[in-house]
Amino acid sequence: MKENISKLVKDRGRMLNDSNKTLESLFNIIFSSKDNIAVEYISGFEIKKVTFKELESKIDNFAYSINKLYPSFKSEIIGIFFENSINWLISFWGILKSGNIPYLINLKQPLSLINNSFKLINCKYYVSNIKQNIEGEFIDISKLNLIKEEGFTYNFENKLILSSS
Repeated sequence: MKENISKLVKDRGRMLNDSNKTLESLFNIIFSSKDNIAVEYISGFEIKKVTFKELESKIDNFAYSINKLYPSFKSEIIGIFFENSINWLISFWGILKSGNIPYLINLKQPLSLINNSFKLINCKYYVSNIKQNIEGEFIDISKLNLIKEEGFTYNFENKLILSSS
């Protein structure tokens, strides 16, 4: 087991060194092992497992939905209002794949500071599963589930914004 992990880390490091070092190339490296488990989470009393292939499909549908439902969005800053979860992963990579810029909101900050940050960076939108008391326009993640059309291409953004504590 230890040898397999060591080999995986070396292989991924080599892939990263040989890449153009963009967020898109990082995505392709991370999601290259399609059948491996990407995420485990608890749903009720059951542990759910999601493979990288399944997660990538959810990300693709999210990105496609952003592009279809918000066609004017190009390099738009979109806040992510989730704790660490599968929805956070889908939102982060989906926003990048849609050609937009994810803003990683520090949920430990008071809402007043989050609102000030929104103004400072000109963030007008945020994705969440619940409308929050912040000044951006709410994008409900449950509405971002259109099935990607065959042949649809993505315009991967190579920027992100994060706030620290």
